[in-house]
Amino acid sequence: MYFYPKDSTPGCTTEGLDFNARLEQFEALGYTVVGISRDGVKAHQNFCAKQGFRFELLSDKDETVCRLFDVIKLKNCMGKSR
Repeated sequence: MYFYPKDSTPGCTTEGLDFNARLEQFEALGYTVVGISRDGVKAHQNFCAKQGFRFELLSDKDETVCRLFDVIKLKNCMGKSR
């Protein structure tokens, strides 16, 4: 399971493609690859189709899973958290 900020961004696309390229290695070790972000199901479907991902992306729009794993970090811009 890996978390990423947003579908179809350069860094997240690279990360997803890396997981996709190594999918058989993870599976040979008994792991299932799953990506999670706050994007919606439709965005995930488009992202998977465009990139040819062979693993599932899960939508966490209400941030339940992200909060459970404490992966949401506030951005700090000019001394203000957002």
